[in-house]
Amino acid sequence: FFGSSACGICVAFPRQTLSDNPAGVETMQREHLEVVAQLLLLAGDGQDEDVWGPRFKEHLGRAMKKHGERLRGAESGTPLQGCKRAAEVVRARLELHEVVSERLEARVARLDADLAEAMAALRATSEPLVQQALAMVADGAADDAASESTFRACGKANDGSTGGAATEAARAAAQKVVAPRPRPMPCGQLLRLIEEVYASKASEVAGERVHGEGRGRPGTLEWHFYACLGPEGGCDGGGGGAVHERALSVFAAVQSYAPSRCQVEVFGKILQHRLPEGFAATLEEQKLTIRRLLRSYLDEAYQHRPPRKREAMWRIWAKSGVPFAACARATQHLYCGSDARALLSLVRRLVVVGGGAGAEAEEVKLQDFEQAVLRFQLQLTESFLEDLVEAFAKVDSVGDGVLDARGLNQLVDRMGVEHSEDLQEDDFAEDDAALRARLNERTCATFSECVELFAEVLLRRWETRGAH
Repeated sequence: FFGSSACGICVAFPRQTLSDNPAGVETMQREHLEVVAQLLLLAGDGQDEDVWGPRFKEHLGRAMKKHGERLRGAESGTPLQGCKRAAEVVRARLELHEVVSERLEARVARLDADLAEAMAALRATSEPLVQQALAMVADGAADDAASESTFRACGKANDGSTGGAATEAARAAAQKVVAPRPRPMPCGQLLRLIEEVYASKASEVAGERVHGEGRGRPGTLEWHFYACLGPEGGCDGGGGGAVHERALSVFAAVQSYAPSRCQVEVFGKILQHRLPEGFAATLEEQKLTIRRLLRSYLDEAYQHRPPRKREAMWRIWAKSGVPFAACARATQHLYCGSDARALLSLVRRLVVVGGGAGAEAEEVKLQDFEQAVLRFQLQLTESFLEDLVEAFAKVDSVGDGVLDARGLNQLVDRMGVEHSEDLQEDDFAEDDAALRARLNERTCATFSECVELFAEVLLRRWETRGAH
């Protein structure tokens, strides 16, 4: 999934982060990115390549953007030089390796969920140790010479030799610069929390239906998330005490478990305002539909058998594997045209040889089939919402997922200026006028509400692009 070569995915990123350093200081080189690409290939087992290709691109893009900003000194205003620049390169290379660890954990999770959780916990515990060592070199409050001295002091402490006051100063500097990364919340606890947050949001929606909209500013899922973490929560804070620590633990868990559990990835992206809040319920309904379609195939194929026998066979399917033919028919029922063919190609890669005869010798694990369908729907939805997500992020300067009246008008402007090339001029003018008319009476809107408001525009662009 890296194209013609492992480095083919890397050439699209800005060259300034890969350029040679005239001063001789180490910088990020293309071969570093090639190594990560090769490691990611080795970490896989041939499954979910269409999932990990885009995930690798996304991770690489974020890491390289962050790396470039730190090299340029975006926060301090002073470009990094000397050993601080070299330390930043090492930090960035380590960050690139995170996606490899995630893929390994996702692969292990299919065999042993507890072992995958232990691997994720080990990674989360090890990372701050490395970051602390790098922080002693990259500390922006010290010059290059002082950073080298601090780093050596730390090395002596680790070797067991005497370091005196210098060693204590090194330890204090490391603890001050980098706080230890919290341990990821256990997967079972995370899933229960996700359900609690969804239930809290559903309760609010049900109350509004009964009593009417009595609140000016809507509560996003992020607000309910912090409210469920403790009384100190809320979308304005979560920044202090135990609530903040639990939130960081949840974020680490989402990052660790998202590759193997679609519902976790969806929860994280809803909190990031990249998916509407109703999408989680949509996926749950689709999961039920998948099972109904598979069960319908079984009942039809074995209608001559009594219900008790068919029920026993369904339990065997759920435990051991579903015939590929049943998966193929369910896929064709859910999607059509190129979408059905693309999903069927993904499912074909999940086939294993089971104990059946003939066509039923080819089987797919029920959980694997469900995850493949749900992730496919997730990718389609993200492609559909791409324009809105990009424009919304630029307008939502606070980052709380809620736009006021001014922000909503800015969102319409951005959608028009940046994406109107997909529409004919008359169509765009019509959409723009209709949108502004719907927004006139609104004082604010969440990202999820904006998805509903812009649904017709997004659909028109989707069709214009020839996505279907």
